[in-house]
Amino acid sequence: KIFKELNIDFDQPLSIGTLFRRVRIPLKNILQVLNEDLKKYEDCIENIEENLLYKPYKEREKEDARKLEEILSVPIPEDYSFEGIPGLRKEVQEKILKNRPKTLGELSKIPGVTPASILAIYVAFRKRN
Repeated sequence: KIFKELNIDFDQPLSIGTLFRRVRIPLKNILQVLNEDLKKYEDCIENIEENLLYKPYKEREKEDARKLEEILSVPIPEDYSFEGIPGLRKEVQEKILKNRPKTLGELSKIPGVTPASILAIYVAFRKRN
């Protein structure tokens, strides 16, 4: 009855995690509706709820970390001209020429080089390739 009131369609497969995240019904209530023995889950319900609630955010965070790792591994050609890159300060250009980093990851470790500078260079690389 409560699921019909919440307009939950059981014609489509629905995991307990999705149900918990979508309508914020406490996990113990869901388990009661499914006639599950709560004593089996007593010690871990809070932990399971936390994992279910934050799972999409953790997955997005992993994907962001993967993308960042990919960006930081991009090689910088030795003869690359950094002039004319929108948003790249002259000071950063000078630091690049002085230090000659081999990747964007090495570039990110040079003091004074901001994440915005790295992103501007990455975007310029992508446009030229």
